[in-house]
Amino acid sequence: MEAAWKLGNTYLMIQDCESGWDFTILDLLFSEIDGGVVESMNFTLEEVRDDIMADYNLCSLICEEVEYDKLMEQIEANRKV
Repeated sequence: MEAAWKLGNTYLMIQDCESGWDFTILDLLFSEIDGGVVESMNFTLEEVRDDIMADYNLCSLICEEVEYDKLMEQIEANRKV
């Protein structure tokens, strides 16, 4: 399971992993700002998103879902430049 959102001037990407949820926060140029793992499979994807947004003071931003695969394509294209 994976999902991505645009939050103001950042992107938040989350995907499931063995120990829980892996996340990455990117700027608008697709450079990694931060990331990590939320070690709990007991949380839903939305709960993990909300917790990360709270931890990084992103709650006041408009949360616009973006297509995960298209965002990955943009990141890859940006790395080739």
